Amino acid sequence: MDIPKPDGPDTSITPRMLISCWTMYGAATLIIVLRIIAKLKINLKVGLDDILLTLALLLGIANFAFDNAAVRYGLGRHFFYLTPFERVNSMKWEFVGEPVGILSPMFGRLSFMAYLLPFTGTSKPRKHFLYFLAAQHAVVNLLTIVLILVQCKHLATLWDPMGVPGKCWNPQVQADYGYFQGATNSLTDIVLTIFPAMIIWNLQLAKHLKIGLSIVLGLSSFAMIASIIRTKLTAQIADRSDFTWNTVDFIIWCTVENCTVMITSSVPTLRSLFVRPKPATGWTYEMQHQYPKGSNGTSKSSGTTKSSSNTRKSKVVSKAYAGAESSGENIVQSQKGVPRDAIVKETQFEVAY
Repeated sequence: MDIPKPDGPDTSITPRMLISCWTMYGAATLIIVLRIIAKLKINLKVGLDDILLTLALLLGIANFAFDNAAVRYGLGRHFFYLTPFERVNSMKWEFVGEPVGILSPMFGRLSFMAYLLPFTGTSKPRKHFLYFLAAQHAVVNLLTIVLILVQCKHLATLWDPMGVPGKCWNPQVQADYGYFQGATNSLTDIVLTIFPAMIIWNLQLAKHLKIGLSIVLGLSSFAMIASIIRTKLTAQIADRSDFTWNTVDFIIWCTVENCTVMITSSVPTLRSLFVRPKPATGWTYEMQHQYPKGSNGTSKSSGTTKSSSNTRKSKVVSKAYAGAESSGENIVQSQKGVPRDAIVKETQFEVAY
């Protein structure tokens, strides 16, 4: 393969990549830690959505660690100025990190779908729709990984065509499927923006609360924007003549998309860190009457024997509860009467007359 000489000098554009990407992963890590703290604060168990999101974070960091290894061998510099050893190793670490980088945002979106599942309530069509959305999202992204791994007879030919000669597909095949994958991911983000609003709007809540929850749960629109930009840059994968220079912007926007998915899916869970619980969210009364029985004036009520003479007694039971949180998740998951994880106080008064 002839490597054209670039117009510019032998410079590196990796500093902006390292600064922007590590900043994004630092912010995503902080938000996910706060997410776990927020759940523990209100005594909620760590669920499937938290596990998937943590896995997405670890895979994302691993992916960028591979890119950092590629930086050591010339990622961010023009391919023309690299030695044969640097060319092989820089491309190797980029290709090795690609499958991990695809899995990370996939698990991030699946995490948000798992978070939305309780909001569907008893509606089977909504549940089935979420299951379908999760299945198609997983299939499309896993197939992307398969195409990366099988595009050459020998995988090492991808980064070392001279040392490991072999037949490979046209790089445009991967780029074309990359457009399809990016388009479906963007469409998934659109659905994850609209779907929560449709659920929230059908709940019996105050209008301002519906609007607020719809906005918070609809932050996937930011991930959609990042996904569209990343998809537009997919063509850089097919251009192998200056691979180490051209793919830097693609890596940056992959990171932005990945971290935006993780951050926006975590924001709705952070409310309990900033809002104090509101007490006395409900109360009930229960009346029990006692009447004298027999010549000795003995009466029985609720298994308790009392002596009285021509006496009526009424027992008033007041029950009050204070909810542990007021987040959208608790609003949807609460049962009739006392909400889950509420603190219940019962006071009994006995009046004789």
